[in-house]
Amino acid sequence: MYAYNEIYLDDGMNNMADMFDYVANDCHMQLDLFMKLFIATGLAGEYSRANPKYIAGMSGRELALEVFRKSGYCQNEKAHSIRLDKTVEYWCGWVLAYYQWRMNREFSEIMQYVSMDDILHLYHPLHEASEEKVVDTIEIIVERKRQTDTNLKQLRRLKGYSQRLLAQKSNVSLRAIQQYEQRQKDINKAQGKSLEQLANVLGCRMEDLLE
Repeated sequence: MYAYNEIYLDDGMNNMADMFDYVANDCHMQLDLFMKLFIATGLAGEYSRANPKYIAGMSGRELALEVFRKSGYCQNEKAHSIRLDKTVEYWCGWVLAYYQWRMNREFSEIMQYVSMDDILHLYHPLHEASEEKVVDTIEIIVERKRQTDTNLKQLRRLKGYSQRLLAQKSNVSLRAIQQYEQRQKDINKAQGKSLEQLANVLGCRMEDLLE
């Protein structure tokens, strides 16, 4: 099942491509940082559900400026330069929008496993490939990272918590959480109380945390 009606797909891909091009080449901002703002403001969620106001009602530059405004990030309203060729960042926005639509995943979930640097590095081998080929390649990266993550780390990321926030909410020490996620300590041998506290905060069963 796709993320939204295909009639919005061209707008979604074009505007995200345009937004990334503007952010990277006119605002000189790292895309990974911008994506954190995009997600934190809630606009990424609106975009992924094809809210017409954002996916079609704004240009890429206007959407970027809305992200800056809502996040409180200080950024001058620079003009969008005219470029004769599509930039690497334009391609990244294009394929990320297609991947999100095709796989029906929130951007926050995608960014847990794939950074913008990961996508940038796909440009040279794949910029002339089909969008489906790019989707297949990103899926390989996602699955590889999922397989190396502990259950605790996966559940924490799905909840959108940092290690520090999880420690504060669960009263399990930050150091213990770090050790469990790095497999320096065996979570299967954790005290039942710690597992219960983590499970309550993460909204899962205690056995879901075990390896």
